[in-house]
Amino acid sequence: MLEKLGEWYRIVTPNPRHEDLEKRKTSVESLVSTLKAKSKTLIPEAVAGLAWRFDSDMEVVSTLTDAIRAQDLSFPTHIEGNELELKVVAALALGEIMNSSRSSKVRRLAAAFVISAFGIPRDIHSQTQHFAEMLESLHNVATDVVDQDAEAIRRVSSLSAQSIDISQQFNEMDEAAHSNNAPNQPLQLWLAVAPVLRQTLDSFQKRLKALELAQRADREELEVLWWSYSGCSRITGELFCQTNAGVAALCAGRELADICLVPPLPNARHLLADVVSRGRKNASQEIPLESIVAEWSEPILIDGTQYNSDVAQESTKKYPALLPVSWITRRLVESKMSADWTDEFETMTGIKKDVALSVAQWAEQVLWEHVAERVYEA
Repeated sequence: MLEKLGEWYRIVTPNPRHEDLEKRKTSVESLVSTLKAKSKTLIPEAVAGLAWRFDSDMEVVSTLTDAIRAQDLSFPTHIEGNELELKVVAALALGEIMNSSRSSKVRRLAAAFVISAFGIPRDIHSQTQHFAEMLESLHNVATDVVDQDAEAIRRVSSLSAQSIDISQQFNEMDEAAHSNNAPNQPLQLWLAVAPVLRQTLDSFQKRLKALELAQRADREELEVLWWSYSGCSRITGELFCQTNAGVAALCAGRELADICLVPPLPNARHLLADVVSRGRKNASQEIPLESIVAEWSEPILIDGTQYNSDVAQESTKKYPALLPVSWITRRLVESKMSADWTDEFETMTGIKKDVALSVAQWAEQVLWEHVAERVYEA
């Protein structure tokens, strides 16, 4: 994403100087290595700061500042008045990681959190045209990354279609053991036979892994198709079309995230939209977040927590700006549905309680939050 440096830096200053751009380019290049080295901490913090705001106690703030000051000592160490520049530098570094990182885990972590964080619009993001365009570009890159990774992890090696001639393998071991050159001592005999045995076991292991992946992909396809065809929630036991929009969005998003391999294929998102919209009147109508939450009940939220591991719950608590809907569900469960979540939510996420999306969009937001939690856990 460094090719976007000149364009995105106009968010900070309308006419950036060439020497300043060169300094920031070097800073971003060094920052990428640092973010990847401590990806589980710094990448979520970078996305959270970009989506909403940076806090002075975030480790990523000092990381960003140090990277910039290494090339420009005039850059202040405090956030006030400089947060916008930190956001631009963070966006460039995240884009570079998603575009060029060799580590699929790091690349996928950044992409999943970007999609989750920017699924719900924030007023602050539309304040300037350049800033909104930067976030849209970043979101598009993240979507491309997860779609490519989704296909890659389901691509089964041709090894699974090849058979192993077991008789031939054991004949080779037998020949090695009974050849004229075979030693009489057990240890030396083992050393003679071991290479053939090792080759056989390695061949088996490669094929078993390929077959396991093929089996998981086939199972995923069957489960998703039957789930979609039935249109019935595993959590409530009712048809999605017969439940309130808030319940349908929450349950469908969670269930599909649990069924799918991570990340899900693009067509899974289309199936999700169909499941929650099929047979529903005014399915395209936008529904405010506050109305969605009002339709939830404690049993449904508690039943849904079976999809949340301890690590996932930890990420929800640490990064509400990345996992806003999950944060609300956690807050309500902890308070036994008594919490007045709206003010705290708006402060911690920058999302208004009356922000409105269609039922399919709310379901997709839930899906991506749970996908992000699973990627973070992995």
